[in-house]
Amino acid sequence: MELCQRSCSVRYSFDYIEERAELLERCADLFSRIRTGAVRINAPDLRPLRQATEAHALLEGRKTTGSMVLIV
Repeated sequence: MELCQRSCSVRYSFDYIEERAELLERCADLFSRIRTGAVRINAPDLRPLRQATEAHALLEGRKTTGSMVLIV
């Protein structure tokens, strides 16, 4: 697997993985990259349920990135 020299994009296509061995190999590669910091995972935006209206407006207005989680 190769990485672009100026990017951290992994050259995987999002397709069906037929063999378990390939799945495990890809998972090991991904988690290795997460551990080394080559891939970063952002924490979700946590909001109380009472802010659902505001959260919806942010999503609808494309003013968010990543995941948003409403806490009950």
